[in-house]
Amino acid sequence: MIHRDIKPDNIMIENGTDRALVTDFGIAVGKWDIDSGTGEVIGTARYMSPEQACGEAVDRRSDLYSLGATLFYALTGRPPFEGRNLPAIISQQVARPAPSVVSVRSEVPARLAEVVDRCLQKSPDDRFDTGDDVARAVGEALGRDFRAPPLVRSFVRNAQVTTMVVLAVGVAGQTITIGSSGAEIVSIGMGIIAPILVFQLVGVVRRLLRDGYTFDDVREALLSEAKIQQEEAEVMRQRRWLRRLDGLWHRIWAGGFGRWFFRVSGMGIKAPERPALPSSDATEFVLGRSTLAAYQALPADTRRQVPGIPRIVEQMERRADALRGQGDTGEHLEQTVALLENLRIAMLKLQAGMSTVDDLTKYLDQAKAIGKEVDYQLAGKREVEDALRKG
Repeated sequence: MIHRDIKPDNIMIENGTDRALVTDFGIAVGKWDIDSGTGEVIGTARYMSPEQACGEAVDRRSDLYSLGATLFYALTGRPPFEGRNLPAIISQQVARPAPSVVSVRSEVPARLAEVVDRCLQKSPDDRFDTGDDVARAVGEALGRDFRAPPLVRSFVRNAQVTTMVVLAVGVAGQTITIGSSGAEIVSIGMGIIAPILVFQLVGVVRRLLRDGYTFDDVREALLSEAKIQQEEAEVMRQRRWLRRLDGLWHRIWAGGFGRWFFRVSGMGIKAPERPALPSSDATEFVLGRSTLAAYQALPADTRRQVPGIPRIVEQMERRADALRGQGDTGEHLEQTVALLENLRIAMLKLQAGMSTVDDLTKYLDQAKAIGKEVDYQLAGKREVEDALRKG
């Protein structure tokens, strides 16, 4: 969907979760609609893309320009272009390059400013291609990349503990005893601590490799964790030598030693044909959790009128996940995700007294109907795959 009016006024921040909600789809068009450009200028001048300001055809990259202008406003307190009247603003959108964020607010982190500047490029080809690309770039710039899956987080956590324990035992593993014969240095050594920790790490690595993860997946999580720790160290005004000591573990595991450790630990393991799913939480799971939270917030009497919502949400999550697993990100997945959002909003409105249980029931009926279509589609694909394997 192309919104065509992304701007600060059309973005709401949800209390309690800080989740951003885009509103006002009055001039939005679906990707299935042919937007050939009618010459009509529609939208908000301060935030519209150059091609939209010219009345030309727009695609998702036009919305990314508007998002860049919105981020520019959030970071600087002003839109990229100002003018006395509408024609003056539009002419700047079309003819003038957008100012760099750091030229207005020098304290904005350079990597974050680069993301905004790229969104504000005049040519759509010079911008990010998708919203996911923007989200990933912003996450990397802020040092809070997409959340790694549990197994990857397990390796990161174990790698940190192993390194710190081995270093601590290595440094403190010698004691000085004083007896009648004089002072004597006694080496306690690693004992069985190091082998146990390393053996545990080997087990996690082998499990990762069997599930289709690679060293690069873990390295990305390690670097993300390093950025977070660096931010914390700067806030705490930690001394430089202490920062280097704290960061030693991720430099070891994200470098050549980590790659060697993965290669040795994975001897004899054949990577699966289908790689692991992306590490970020899929939209349906984020919406599913929010929907269930909204359901639990309803009065008990209301919940008793619609007792099947948790089961339906679980089914929708499972179906959406199955569609993604088959590489199907088409209409059925979009409808499933959209219905989850509609369910969530309907329950929020119900809680606020702005709708009725009948409105919620309408979305439940739609969810059941789409669920049947998805199940039919998934079953058909399985039959085709089974036939191809047998053939």
